[in-house]
Amino acid sequence: FHQQRLLSEDFVVLAARSNPRLGAGMSLEAFLACEHLLTTLTGDLDGLVDRALRAEGRSRRVVAGLSSFLAPARLIRGTDLLLTCLRAVAVEAVERDPQLCIYPMPLALPTIELMQIWHERTHTDPLRKWFRQQVWEVAAKA
Repeated sequence: FHQQRLLSEDFVVLAARSNPRLGAGMSLEAFLACEHLLTTLTGDLDGLVDRALRAEGRSRRVVAGLSSFLAPARLIRGTDLLLTCLRAVAVEAVERDPQLCIYPMPLALPTIELMQIWHERTHTDPLRKWFRQQVWEVAAKA
């Protein structure tokens, strides 16, 4: 197999500007005091953040899980809910809605690496080579 790293993304917290619990900024205590939305593809409400918190003997209150990566950002507007998401998702949400704001993640989480992977048998195929190049160029602009 061949692989190519397309981009790295870190996690941030997306919140409504009107969230009263975040007046002093995003501390771990403020993060834990809020209720959370979770993006989940499997349907369980136990994600990466929850595992990291458990390792520190902590927990958060997840009130809903959605399978969409973009819809949760729209649902937190005007609420006290928080959404932990990739920076690119948060930046796009704030550009669309100035009522939202981005906070740094108050907990250490791993960076997500987005990779492009292909098999040796398709390595020299001209169409697939062209397509991989297009994906690479789009990712480089992100």
